[in-house]
Amino acid sequence: MVSVSSLSALAEELLALAHATGSGRSARTVHGGPATPLRQTLVALVAGHALAEHASPGDATLQVLRGRVRLTALDRSWPGEAGDLLVIPDARHAARRRGRGRAAHGRPRMSVPSPAARSAPPRQAARPVRTRRHRYLPPQHGAWAMLLLPYATAVCVTGLRWPHLPLLGAWLAGYLFSYYALLAVKTGRTDRVRPQLLLYGAATALLVVPVLLARPGVLDYVPLYALLVAVNVGYARRRRERALLNDLASVAQSVLMVFVVATVAGVPPAGLAAVAGAVGAYLAGTVLYVKTMIRERDSVGYRWASGAYHLAALVVAVAAGWGPAVVGVFALLLLRAALLPGRRLTPVRVGMVELVGTLLLFATVVGHRA
Repeated sequence: MVSVSSLSALAEELLALAHATGSGRSARTVHGGPATPLRQTLVALVAGHALAEHASPGDATLQVLRGRVRLTALDRSWPGEAGDLLVIPDARHAARRRGRGRAAHGRPRMSVPSPAARSAPPRQAARPVRTRRHRYLPPQHGAWAMLLLPYATAVCVTGLRWPHLPLLGAWLAGYLFSYYALLAVKTGRTDRVRPQLLLYGAATALLVVPVLLARPGVLDYVPLYALLVAVNVGYARRRRERALLNDLASVAQSVLMVFVVATVAGVPPAGLAAVAGAVGAYLAGTVLYVKTMIRERDSVGYRWASGAYHLAALVVAVAAGWGPAVVGVFALLLLRAALLPGRRLTPVRVGMVELVGTLLLFATVVGHRA
């Protein structure tokens, strides 16, 4: 029987586990085992970590799926980049991730050695330099913009109240808790992320108490958040957290924060409907656009869907009267969606483009409401 495995999905899972553990690595055998002639293992390494020197299993290869690695053996070394296949010498050898910086920028190094029936399991990383800070921060830099844009925009429109400060802390800590909780759901390895769950769970609980005491009306949003989180949990159980509907559920959670901020400020939530609409339209478009640049960059259907959505968003911005400056931003977003897919920008550059878009939308929405 033919067995089909998604290396891309498994790579994301191993990446998250590698970030959450002190070793900075994670591995899983995807085919074969000790009693079979062929064994294939997917390995994720983060910056500054390596597979320590170990004996060769005989005939073996190292296929680099992402990023860059350096294979060392016999006092020599060979670099490997995404798409390279390295033949491992029949001698003791080691592999180390090449490059510096955070793993979220350089991406972890995924490799599939095969065959390796007689090889020992990957050993503890040699000379790890990964800090504890990296263990407690998810490799999802784009999430911070999705978290902060609705909150900051709404606070600037309503005016800052003291409960907004613990609300921000609870919002960020709650995201961090949910990230590691969903990781535990997906992998079934709660033990690997227990320290993060305890830390961020306690922080969320402590910070949300003063908000609830000052503004009990915030509890009205709990059922909506519970429903949306349930969607996230369902996709995590099926290991399909990159699905479009799951991403849109996360967008909806962020947009709800606009109304939570209004409630905390004592402002009727309906008064910020236009702010929520503009922010939501931008974030939903970002989900589609980023998919056309990275995960679905070869999908013509996604490109058409992204272009059509951004055109519709521009029409809505005009019809809803969000202001000339906001309309101008959505016009730029439409051009971005039409012209950039297919240009093979690096994830870092894609992120920089989105950062500019986020700042422009924030400035224009706040300026229009001033």
